[in-house]
Amino acid sequence: MSDLPKKRRWFQFHLSTAIVLMVVSGALLWLNMPDREYDFSLSTRTGFKEAGWPFAAVFRETHQAHISDPKYKARCEEADCDLIFVEEDWHIPKKWLAVADVVICAAIVCSVGFALQRLSLPRAE
Repeated sequence: MSDLPKKRRWFQFHLSTAIVLMVVSGALLWLNMPDREYDFSLSTRTGFKEAGWPFAAVFRETHQAHISDPKYKARCEEADCDLIFVEEDWHIPKKWLAVADVVICAAIVCSVGFALQRLSLPRAE
């Protein structure tokens, strides 16, 4: 009776699987972090930046502000110029795109984990 090997619980996995999952998670974070910049007009430097993978879910508008704009007057005076480059805060216009990014990345991590665990199971002969 004591000769039977103890059955592993389903949520335990190997150290090598954990290391590979950490690398996969890091790669997915790296894909999500860089922002891509698009300029509408080079003369006025207006445009937007976007971030996210596989869908661009987060956006930031970029534009120039003049000293006459009351919203940016203090920043223009602080920089001692008439014109400054302004980046607005990041915003998520379509929340379902952000949710889809999270779900897809979680599915990739889970799939890799299950595949590696399946490969590392002892084979019954």
